[in-house]
Amino acid sequence: MLAALPEADRRARLAGPWHPPFTRNSVADAAAFEAQLPRWRALGYAIDNGEIREGMICLGAAVLNAAQKPLAGIAISLTSAEARPEVRETLGQLIANIANRLGRAAPEA
Repeated sequence: MLAALPEADRRARLAGPWHPPFTRNSVADAAAFEAQLPRWRALGYAIDNGEIREGMICLGAAVLNAAQKPLAGIAISLTSAEARPEVRETLGQLIANIANRLGRAAPEA
């Protein structure tokens, strides 16, 4: 959802102390997090590759309203063992498509 926010809003949310790492894969700081955003925007979904819990992968997408602002989020988690590249890509595209459909169906704010 942060990738869909306007830059000023996103930077405000990321300002301040960064959380301690949850795993060895956790993003080190806000700059490292920001560096991932262009890829996530291009994919249409974000990837958590064991950053919160070792051995787990999470794919998530923002549900955007008619004004293209984040309204909600949708995600799916699976074990790293199940998350072969083709599975990640297929599920990521499905999550992005579902988020888009939900956004189109959402009432105007």
